Amino acid sequence: MARKEVEEMKKKLEQFLIFVRKRKTIMRAEIEEIEIRISEVHESREAFESEVVTEGVDPITGKIVAERVMRFIEEWLRSANTILQRLRLKSATTRMHIRKARQQLAQRKELGELLHAVDFEKLIIENQDYAKLLEEKNLYVIDMKRIAGYYHLKLTQHKQKLEDLLRKLNEVKKEIISKQNQIEELKVEHRTIEVKVKRLNSQLNDLLTFMESHTAPGILEFVATQEEYAALDRTYRLLQRRRNIQRIVYEEYKKQTQIKKKSRINDEVKSKEKIAHRTPDSSLKYSPAFFHQLARGS
Repeated sequence: MARKEVEEMKKKLEQFLIFVRKRKTIMRAEIEEIEIRISEVHESREAFESEVVTEGVDPITGKIVAERVMRFIEEWLRSANTILQRLRLKSATTRMHIRKARQQLAQRKELGELLHAVDFEKLIIENQDYAKLLEEKNLYVIDMKRIAGYYHLKLTQHKQKLEDLLRKLNEVKKEIISKQNQIEELKVEHRTIEVKVKRLNSQLNDLLTFMESHTAPGILEFVATQEEYAALDRTYRLLQRRRNIQRIVYEEYKKQTQIKKKSRINDEVKSKEKIAHRTPDSSLKYSPAFFHQLARGS
């Protein structure tokens, strides 16, 4: 009875050890996952502070640009998808190894081979090797993520520099176009000034030629010319005054003529009205055409 209880205790102990190993493995994996998450959160926070909080502030408004935040989130999700694909590949490889081990166990059972402690130790050693390899790969992935984050930050900085350079290039192009327009305007102005200079030079040459060929008149001739000019000026002023007087007379005559014409027309109308009042019965004997002809004849 004691031997059976000891064997049952051994079996329970072995089962408990197996459960402990599985639980230990699961907890180790969970701890590694939590550590990776913590490191990723720290890296993401540092990258967010450097790319968005520090460099994403608009110098004019002093606020964070929404486009910078959206671009950071998109790039972060893209890198997370890449890491998930790598982890899926690793989990698929691990499942393949588990499947192979199960197939080997099934083959051994079919062949009637018995498992010994050496086989378990061998599996433990292989599992330790795989765990070390997995830790190395995890460290490699963390290093690659760190390197990728560093170069991603550099790429973002270079993109920002490129945007600044492109903006400066566009400003320089606009300035070049404005300078070219100014050059064209100056060329047109230069041609206009050249034409003016040529015209002024020709006038200057004509003036110099006139001054060289001109001979000043004598004093007596100049005095006679001045007297003749004064006489002509007096005659011109006298004729101008006469013309103004004649114009005034003409305007007055025109007004008087119009007044006389209006008074004559009024007298004719009044005389016709008197005739019409004096012969009311006789007017009934004649037609309106007769009176019209009579008015035309008068």
